[in-house]
Amino acid sequence: MTDNLPEPTRGRPKSVSPRVRVAIESLAVGETKTISAAARAAGISREALSKALQKAHVDEYRIKRIRAARRVGALRASAKMSELVDSKNGIVSLRACEYELGVGAGLVKPAEHRNAVSVNIAADVRAGFVIKLMVPQQASASEPAKVLDIKANAVDDDYPIVP
Repeated sequence: MTDNLPEPTRGRPKSVSPRVRVAIESLAVGETKTISAAARAAGISREALSKALQKAHVDEYRIKRIRAARRVGALRASAKMSELVDSKNGIVSLRACEYELGVGAGLVKPAEHRNAVSVNIAADVRAGFVIKLMVPQQASASEPAKVLDIKANAVDDDYPIVP
């Protein structure tokens, strides 16, 4: 599990006050959604909690709590994926199996292989004018060929536009 959180410093960490711990815990488990609500739940002011969260040792405690929550979440997610393998919905079961094989067994679908080549071609052609060429039904040598002088938005009554 790769994350972009900084590694904690070595040595004896400074202690985090119990009220700040309560505020961080309430945010981590989702009891509160904002710093103000977490501060109220812990019995401290919003400003005090904001200042505490800016301190390095409190930030380290917060990061440790985040990592612990991720580990628990990963266990729950793994259990859910295992349940989805037996889903009655075929596509859900297929995707869960693909995931379990990819992550758990290290197998990768052929399309996701590193050396796979993927080509996408998109042709989006839009005509400004549509010209309909037709063979005259009874052309004779005595009749000259009809030449149309086409202008934008002009319609020739002899050749109606047929959708």
